[in-house]
Amino acid sequence: MKKPWLVATIIIVILFLALRIPSIMRETVPYTYDQGRDFLVAKDIVVDKNITLLGPTTGAQGVFHGAWWYYFLAIPFALTNGASQSFYYFITFVALIEALAFWYFVRKEHGNALALLVLAVISVSPYFIRTSTFPINSILTMPFIIMLIIASKKYLQEKKLIYLFTIAISAGMIAEAEVAFGTFLFPSLFLTIILTRNTKLFFGSVKKVGAILLGIAIPMSLRILFELKHGFLQTKSFLTFRNIPGTEPQTWFGVFKVRLFQFKGFYQDLFPDELGILVWILLIFALYGLAISFRKFSSTQRRFVVFITTLLILLFLISLTYKQSFFWAYYLEGIHYVLLTLLVLGLYGLIKEVKGVAHVLLILIVVLVSAGVLRLNTDIRTKQENIGLRMHTVAIDYLYKNVQKDDFCLHMYTPPVLTHTYNYLLNLKQRINGMAYPKTEFVHNECWYFIESDLFVERRQQWLNNNIPEKAYKAQEYEVSKDLLIQKWSLSQ
Repeated sequence: MKKPWLVATIIIVILFLALRIPSIMRETVPYTYDQGRDFLVAKDIVVDKNITLLGPTTGAQGVFHGAWWYYFLAIPFALTNGASQSFYYFITFVALIEALAFWYFVRKEHGNALALLVLAVISVSPYFIRTSTFPINSILTMPFIIMLIIASKKYLQEKKLIYLFTIAISAGMIAEAEVAFGTFLFPSLFLTIILTRNTKLFFGSVKKVGAILLGIAIPMSLRILFELKHGFLQTKSFLTFRNIPGTEPQTWFGVFKVRLFQFKGFYQDLFPDELGILVWILLIFALYGLAISFRKFSSTQRRFVVFITTLLILLFLISLTYKQSFFWAYYLEGIHYVLLTLLVLGLYGLIKEVKGVAHVLLILIVVLVSAGVLRLNTDIRTKQENIGLRMHTVAIDYLYKNVQKDDFCLHMYTPPVLTHTYNYLLNLKQRINGMAYPKTEFVHNECWYFIESDLFVERRQQWLNNNIPEKAYKAQEYEVSKDLLIQKWSLSQ
C-alpha cells in the first residue's frame, strides 16, 4: 500500500474510534435489561463455572438464541473481572477487526479507493456506530456474515473444501446468534445454490456434504446437546410459535410493503443523514456500473455477483413468510454487509468502464469523513445526560456513598422487566469492592428505593403503595435523571 493510502486509512480508523470510544468512557451507552441479564450469565460462567447450553430468549415462548453470545461476553469479563465498560470496549474492538477484515477483502479484490470508501462508510455509518457500542446477542452475526461473504467468493473462485466448510460454519453461527436470521438464511442459501446452478459445486460429493453438515453442527453443538437432553423442547416450541398467527395478522401485500420499507431503511442506515439524496444517486450509479460491466467481469466475478444478488433477493422474499404483526430490524442483523458488498461490486464495474469515477469516490470519502467529524463535534458540544449505563452507575455510586459497607435495604422499580441492570452492578460492587449486597427487609428502620419512570402512572403508584410501609416517611431524595429517582424511607425519626 502506498503511503497516502496508508495515511488515509489510519485517519479513518482514528475517526472510527473517536466516534465510539468517548461514549463508552462517559458511559452514555445503552444499558437495558438484556445487558444486565447477559452480563450476569457471563459472571456465572467465569466466576461460578456454570456451563450454559442456551442463550438469551428470542421473545418467542420457549425459544432461545444460541449460548455462544454468553461465552463471547465471558472473554471481556475474564480479562477485567467484569468491569461494566469492558464489554463495550471489547465489542468496539471486535467491530474494528470486522471493519478491517472487510476493508482488506475489498482492497485485495477491488483496489484502494473502494476499500477506503468501505472503511469510511463503516466508520461513520449510524448503523455501524450503534452496533459497535451495543452489547446485544444479534451483533454476533456480523463477523460471520463477513466470513460468509468472503468464503463464498473464495469457494466460487478456488473450490477449496475449507471455504465450503467456512460458509457452513458461518451460516450456523449466524443462526445461533439470531434465530430469526437463521430461519431465513438457510432456505435462502439452499435456494441460491440451486438457482445459480451451483448444486454440484456445493453438494456434488460425500466430502462436500460432510463439510457442510459438520460446519453447521459445530456452532449448533450446544443446542443439540440441550435438545437431546430435553426431548427436543426447543424444536417443538419453535414449530408451535411459527404456526401461531400474529395479534394483528397482515396480508401478503401489507407484509411486502413493510419489508420493502425496512430494506430501504437498511440501505439508508449505511450513511449519515447529512448525505441525503446522495445515497440514492450512489445506488443508481452502482446499479448502472453493474449493468454496463457485468459481461466484462471475469467468470468468477459474474458468478459471485449473481450468487450474492440472488441471496439478498431470497432473504427478502423468504422473510415475507414471517407474517407476525412485528418484524424487528435485528432479525436480519448485519445484512448491511451484503448491501455494502453489492454496492462495492457496482462501483467497481463503474470504475472499470468510466474514467474519473475513482476521483469522484475520493470526493465522496472526504464528504463521509467530514460528516463523521461533524457528528464528533456535535457529540463533544452536546451536554451529556445521565442515560444508559451512566444513569445506573451514578445511582449505584450514590447509594454506596451513603451506605458505605454497612448492610442496607433496597427495593427497585424497573418497569416492565426485572432488575438485572442494577443486580449486575450491585454484584460487581460486592465482588470487587467488598460492599454489602442489599436486603429486601428494612435495615435500621431504613430502606432505599430506586424508582424508574413509567408511562403507566397507576402501575407505578400501585407498586409504591405495596412496597413502602404506611408509617414510613421520606428521609432523602435524589434525582439521577428524568428516568430515575432515588429515595430513602425511614420508619422512625
